[in-house]
Amino acid sequence: MHDAFHEKTLATLARLARLRIDPGEAAELREKLELVIESLRRLDELELDDVEPMTHADAGRNRLDEDVPEPAMAVDELLRNAPATEGRHIAVPKVIDAGREDGDESSHDHRGRP
Repeated sequence: MHDAFHEKTLATLARLARLRIDPGEAAELREKLELVIESLRRLDELELDDVEPMTHADAGRNRLDEDVPEPAMAVDELLRNAPATEGRHIAVPKVIDAGREDGDESSHDHRGRP
């Protein structure tokens, strides 16, 4: 398979995506990315000159139901369905980071973990 993602390229992609990739997982991740690139290359081989470009994946129309107010979901029921909570609030991961003091721009690994 074409070596599209050598270590430097993977490191650059990780930095741009602000991901921290464990060195032990880098080879596996590189292989998966190479499979994606190979699949995209196969699309280049298709003859598409007579195919009309699409503007939407679905040619259907949006369904516009009547806007009818309904009672809100109970907070306890809502929190039971949340993946994580903090008190009576849904906990969400921090997505905006001002940067780290150690200069490492990556704030999460490729699974989204700090």
